[in-house]
Amino acid sequence: MPTRTLAGLLAAAAESAPAVPALIEAGRTTSYAALDDLSRRFATGLSALGLGQGDRIALWLPNTPAHYALTFAVWRMGATVVGVNTRFRAKEVEDIVGRTGARALVFWPGFKDIDFEAILAAIDPAALRGLEMVIAHDVDGAPNVPASVLGRPVHRLSALADAAPMAEDHGGPDVPAQIFTTSGTTSAPKFVLHAHASLEEHAQRVSAHWRMQAPDAVFFQTAPLCGTVGLVNLTLSAAARTPQVIQALFDPAEAGELIKRHKVTHLVITDEVLVRMLEGEAEQRPYPSLRLVIAFGVNPPLPSHREAFERAGIYANNAFGMSECLAYMALRPRDVPLAEAMFGGGFPVNPASGIRVRDQETGDLCPPGVPGEIEVSGPTLMLEYADNPEANARAWTEDGWLRTGDLGQMREDGCLVYLSRINDMLRLSGFLVSPAEIEAELEKEPGIAKAQVISINTARGVRAFGFVELKPDADFDEQALIARCRRNLANYKCPVRVVAVEEWPLAISPNTIKIQRVKLREWAEAHQASAHETAAE
Repeated sequence: MPTRTLAGLLAAAAESAPAVPALIEAGRTTSYAALDDLSRRFATGLSALGLGQGDRIALWLPNTPAHYALTFAVWRMGATVVGVNTRFRAKEVEDIVGRTGARALVFWPGFKDIDFEAILAAIDPAALRGLEMVIAHDVDGAPNVPASVLGRPVHRLSALADAAPMAEDHGGPDVPAQIFTTSGTTSAPKFVLHAHASLEEHAQRVSAHWRMQAPDAVFFQTAPLCGTVGLVNLTLSAAARTPQVIQALFDPAEAGELIKRHKVTHLVITDEVLVRMLEGEAEQRPYPSLRLVIAFGVNPPLPSHREAFERAGIYANNAFGMSECLAYMALRPRDVPLAEAMFGGGFPVNPASGIRVRDQETGDLCPPGVPGEIEVSGPTLMLEYADNPEANARAWTEDGWLRTGDLGQMREDGCLVYLSRINDMLRLSGFLVSPAEIEAELEKEPGIAKAQVISINTARGVRAFGFVELKPDADFDEQALIARCRRNLANYKCPVRVVAVEEWPLAISPNTIKIQRVKLREWAEAHQASAHETAAE
């Protein structure tokens, strides 16, 4: 399979299917020819500002046609996109933009009444060592655009669109293209760097595997472009010349209507959200057009979710992937019972990829059926953790395989069965979150000696739940702790409750003493049940 550049994916789509809708959003469509033209104009405009090959450009934007065009524009320039989640606030934006050394930041003032300017104003300008300019997304009628932000000049995105289209493609198979931010086992995120080759070839293989080239195929985008799922979804549609239905921010209530209106055939979503959508529908089988559904969720899958899918006539597969090896590296077959299909795991979608499992204590490879750490190899792997030699030294085996930090086991037929994150990562609102990041924030409160955070199922989905140990004579204020998290972290990371404990449940072994997170989860569930009983009285 030939390897091209990522801008080449869009250019090929514009040449072979110029009138086909690339994006369907808010009642309007953008053809592949129009999207390619806009991306080329943005590339020229960005270059005129002095940006170019090797630069990092941070995109802090919702899913809009301009965001899609900017992504391809940065790739065409030979520069690297740094994805920044619109849910991130000052501390997180400062860390990502500062440590990646991004030269430019693109944001949308006033989007959804979020005061992005105020968020930026809370950042220490000195922390953004490489930032030289800010670009305001005003293509869709942004309100007042400031003349400067953080002491840097602000340029209008609409002015960049007036430039002449860039003909050259400065990307290449080994040229860095994308940085994903991924929570690790410490509070500081790691930056996963991918080249054009890994993303482009993966797009070709997954889109073919899913038969997205069918003339009636329509893909629905539920994930933000800043993450591996959303970004890979972007490339899949371009590779297949398939229309993609987008929302600036995913809205489950509106999503159901859009699926029906546009006869969506391909959907990637979390099982939790899909179940909520089905619960809001009057029809028993509201989405008959769906042919392929990938539903990420808790492992093992909840029986109630499976039953909801069965009632709705939805066959939902799961998959395996991560930022370091891309979403959908392994896919479940579609000829197995739904109860099995909903487990994470699968077979490598690329025959050149490999999956194996290693015993963490002995260092030996595990035979089928024996759990261990999942290791992966192949063309979908990242180049490296950007600017992080220590993390890179830990990530790779001597023979070049990537240690995933995931727990799984192999079947006799070579299928991976995903079990969990080894370090108990939390999946909150569809995003993987390190509990250490939330714990570090709680421990900044003067009276907190130690914090532990787990996840818990609530009536509103999976939420973080915190436990804290107080310092001697310290006062406990649960609401103050939650408010602290809301000020400094994305909303989905904020604990639904914080409870003080006098002692921790410990597991003592010959080598270590560990806090029993399973026991903490039981405590959290007991607190939730008690709260519900009190509310009912």
